[in-house]
Amino acid sequence: MSTQMVKKLVFFSVALLALAGCRYTPFLKYYNLDKDTDLPKFNKYSHLSGGNNGMRSAYDVTQYNWDVAVFPEKKEISGSMEIWMDIVQNQDTLLFDLSNHLKLDSVKCREQVIYKRKRDLVYIIFPKEQEAGESIEITFYYHGKPPNILGEGPIVWKEDSYGTPWFSTQTEGLGVGSLFPCKDLLIDEPEKCSIRLDVPEGLKAACNGVLQRTETNKGRTVTEWLVSNSINVYNISFNAGDFVKFQLPYTDINGVTHELEFHVLRENEEAARKFYAQTPKVMRASEELFGEYPWWNDGLKFVESTFSAMEHQGCIAMGSDYEIDWEELNTTLVHEIAHEWWGNSITATDYSDIWLHEGLATYGESLVAEKLYGYDNYLKYCRNQQYWGIYNKRPIQKVPNVRYTSWAAHADGDIYNKGAMLMHTLRTQMDNDELFLRILKDMQVEFRDTTISSAEFEAYFIEKCGCNLQAIFDRMLRVAEAPELACSLFISEDKSTAELKYRWAEGTPADYPMKIKFIAGEEEFFIEPKSDAQSIVVPVNVEYKIQPWLSGYFTTVPFEGKK
Repeated sequence: MSTQMVKKLVFFSVALLALAGCRYTPFLKYYNLDKDTDLPKFNKYSHLSGGNNGMRSAYDVTQYNWDVAVFPEKKEISGSMEIWMDIVQNQDTLLFDLSNHLKLDSVKCREQVIYKRKRDLVYIIFPKEQEAGESIEITFYYHGKPPNILGEGPIVWKEDSYGTPWFSTQTEGLGVGSLFPCKDLLIDEPEKCSIRLDVPEGLKAACNGVLQRTETNKGRTVTEWLVSNSINVYNISFNAGDFVKFQLPYTDINGVTHELEFHVLRENEEAARKFYAQTPKVMRASEELFGEYPWWNDGLKFVESTFSAMEHQGCIAMGSDYEIDWEELNTTLVHEIAHEWWGNSITATDYSDIWLHEGLATYGESLVAEKLYGYDNYLKYCRNQQYWGIYNKRPIQKVPNVRYTSWAAHADGDIYNKGAMLMHTLRTQMDNDELFLRILKDMQVEFRDTTISSAEFEAYFIEKCGCNLQAIFDRMLRVAEAPELACSLFISEDKSTAELKYRWAEGTPADYPMKIKFIAGEEEFFIEPKSDAQSIVVPVNVEYKIQPWLSGYFTTVPFEGKK
C-alpha cells in the first residue's frame, strides 16, 4: 500500500469518533489504547477473527476460484468462491471470513454441512471430523453491496469524465472478507488462483494473472484469468473501466525480453505513456537489487485504479496522478514495484509484522534512488523522505493474531518510514555495503514464495551479517520512542579549546550498539556512546554537526537538557 493511501486513511482518526454505526466500530479500537504499550486493546472476538486458531490451522488453502459479477449501477456484486484445501488436522468445524454486509446464499461441499455466521465470521460445521490428509472443496455463493467505510471500501466506485463506470478493488487493511469468502490470514497463501469477472459490456477488465478467455453475451463481458503462483490473499483483485492497453519491452537481468502491460483510462493514455516510460529502468534497478522478478509466468501489468496505489501481485494498481515527484521518478511506482519482492514474494506471517512489507518497500525507494542517481541522492532521500516522516508514537511491531489494521491511525504509519530507517541503520552499522545488499538479495532466494515472521527475518539477517544487531531490531521495532543522544559542544572561555560531550539520554539502553559519525570541519570521527558521559577534544572555530541519517536512526537532545 502506498504512503499516499495512508494519508487518505488518516481521516479515520477524527471522523470515526464522530460517527456511529456498526460498520465503523471495528476501527474505534485503534483509539482505545493500552497505557503500557500505546497499542490498541483487543477483545476475544478480535483474536478469534485474526488468530490462526484450530478452526483455521486445520486446513491449508491450495486454490481460490472466484466467480464474480459486478453491477456498478447498484454498487453490488454477486458470485461464488470455490476454495480448495487440504485438511492438515482433524477438525469438524472450519472458520472463514465474510463481511456481514454480504449475504451468504448457500454453501456446497461433498457432504452436507451446516454454516453459522457470527459478525464477519462463517463457521462451516461437518457431520463428522474431517481427517488430516484429505482434500476437500467448499463453494460459497453470495451477493450484496460491499461495505463502504468513509469513502474507502473493498471496491472504490467511480466514473471517468465521460460517465463510464470505473471501479477497482483494494482490501489490505479493510479485510479481504469484505469482498469475498476466504481465510483472511497472511500465513496461508493459495498455490494458485483463478478469477472469472463478469462486467457490463463495453468495460475492459484487468485482473491478476494471465487472461485465459473473453466472451461477450447479452450485454455482459466475461473474462477469465489464471494466477499460476502463490498469492497473498489481499492481492487478489479486479479492475474495470474504459481502458486502453499498451506495452513496453523490457529485458530482464537474465537477458530475456518481456512485454510490460499498461491498462489506463482512454482519456489519460497520452499522459500515461509519458509517465510509464520510467518503468523499465525502475524494473531493472529493482531486479539488480533484489533478484529476478518473481512472477514472469503471470506477467506484469499496471492498471489505472480508482485510488492512489496498491501492490496487487502482477497487476499493480496505480492512480491517475501521472506526475514525477522525485528526480525523474514517481516514488509510488517504485514503492509498488518493490512490493513484488517485499510483501508478495516474501510475505509476513501475521499483520503484526506488516512492516516487512511496507518498511522494506519504502526502503526500496531509497535503494532505487541510489542505483539510478548515486549514494548522495540515497542519503538525501533517506533524510528528506523518510527520517523526517517518523511519528514515534507506537511500536512498529504490532499486536499479533488480531489482523492488526495498521492503516486506521496515522500513528501506525511508522511501518513505512521507520521501517525503512531501520534498514538504513542496519546498513550503516554493518559498514559493509556489499554484504548488506547481498543479504537482501539472498533473502529473496531463501524465502521466495513463503511467509516469514519478523523474528525469522531478524535471525537470518543477524546470522548472515555476523554482527550483533539484535538490540537495534528490538529498539526500533518494539519501542515507540527513538534512541536519544545527549550531546553538546563546550568551548572554553578563551575559545582556545572545544570539547564534545555526549552520552545516551535516559531511556536509551546504556549499551545500545550504535556508532555515530561526528563531523568537525573537514574531519570525521566515530563515537560510540554509553550511558556515562564521554568527551573528545575537537578543533576550534570549525563547523561541527551530528546528522543522524549519516549513521542510522536516532534523535539528539542537549547534553544537559531533556527533550
